Amino acid sequence: MFAEALKTAAAWQQPLTPAFEKAAAMYNVPVDLLVTLAKFGSGFENRGEAQTIEGGYGLMALRQNVLGADSLLLAEQLTGISSQQLIDDPAASILGAAAVLDAYAMTEPGIPGLDLE
Repeated sequence: MFAEALKTAAAWQQPLTPAFEKAAAMYNVPVDLLVTLAKFGSGFENRGEAQTIEGGYGLMALRQNVLGADSLLLAEQLTGISSQQLIDDPAASILGAAAVLDAYAMTEPGIPGLDLE
């Protein structure tokens, strides 16, 4: 649904399609979920060092939080991609978010209705 919309989106968004598809395949996360998170997390904007209103960085609005739920740090640990690259590189941000979602799904198998497939 959203992935198909991205394929027909404005020219500046076109290079993102393969990145979403790669991340989805690598981490078994639906493309539509990743695209939706990018849309609502950052509006498909990569602001670099400027945080989103919710405190997220990069295209996927990965968050740096010293109190826990630090998705930026977790993405770095899971992918081996530096936090700076996750912030600056949209394709890296997409991979990082997919890795985090996959890790959350694997560590929370008891959540009723949670099925990312």
